[in-house]
Amino acid sequence: MNKAELELRIDEAVKLSLAKIPGSDVAIAGACVLYAHETAKVLQEEGYTALAQGGSAFWRMAPDSEPGMTWFGYGFNKDEAAHAVTRGYLPELHAWVVVMETEELVDCTAKHQATQLRNTFLSEGIRKEWREQYTLPSTIWKKWSDVGARERYAADDFATAIVNRMIKKYFL
Repeated sequence: MNKAELELRIDEAVKLSLAKIPGSDVAIAGACVLYAHETAKVLQEEGYTALAQGGSAFWRMAPDSEPGMTWFGYGFNKDEAAHAVTRGYLPELHAWVVVMETEELVDCTAKHQATQLRNTFLSEGIRKEWREQYTLPSTIWKKWSDVGARERYAADDFATAIVNRMIKKYFL
């Protein structure tokens, strides 16, 4: 499995899928569910058992010794999610893929998180930047056992069901 080639295929698949959505105002930087779907699809074409998951994800953006916010991410809350879903909204969550054979987590949205951070806080008039030493790779692709020092992922069954329902509704 050449990860760099697969990542290019995934990015191209995401762009093609976005182009097919008439009047879509979905920004690539905010399309984790679509990224999870296309990642799983490309990996499945290569013969892997790749499954979309949903839940909470956080990435270190500054040392804990600094004042203020040192992590950025999306925290899934089951009660808030149930409320949002019943009203037709996507709750706060993040989506990624797990590869069963290799026990790896694949998140091709990492390249967009610094932009998401800036956009989230600029709307409130606050300037937030990722510290250079904590810059994320374009894709987080690692064994589950290696996840933790710079990123935190926590899958949730309800969030995963929401992600897979969205994939089925919008992308299949």
